[in-house]
Amino acid sequence: MLDLVLNLMSPEDKIVVITCKEPKINLDNLNDEVTEKCKEYNRNTHEHAILEREPGQSIYQSIKKYLVELSDKDNYVDFVGVGNAGQNFSSKNSKDYLGSVASMVLRAKRMNCVFVP
Repeated sequence: MLDLVLNLMSPEDKIVVITCKEPKINLDNLNDEVTEKCKEYNRNTHEHAILEREPGQSIYQSIKKYLVELSDKDNYVDFVGVGNAGQNFSSKNSKDYLGSVASMVLRAKRMNCVFVP
């Protein structure tokens, strides 16, 4: 999915990779992969936001809260890209599977979304 997003970006655009801290996700490897992929596309304007969920908060709620806080009159979120590379996706057999977080992000109002399976 990151390839598609990087192809759509202008050189001055910034990409923020949002990840919720979960036991099965290796954050160091994920950050290294994003950095390497951005280098391939000559993109230096990226950051990796690691979110910690509050008790009782879903991953979707954490992401939504972060996006709302990130957006203001000087900082507009153009679109959100989602895919099925989440923690539980590897347990699914079907390539057609749409994860719960991706589904909720895609259904959110007032967000331009791109889904890449």
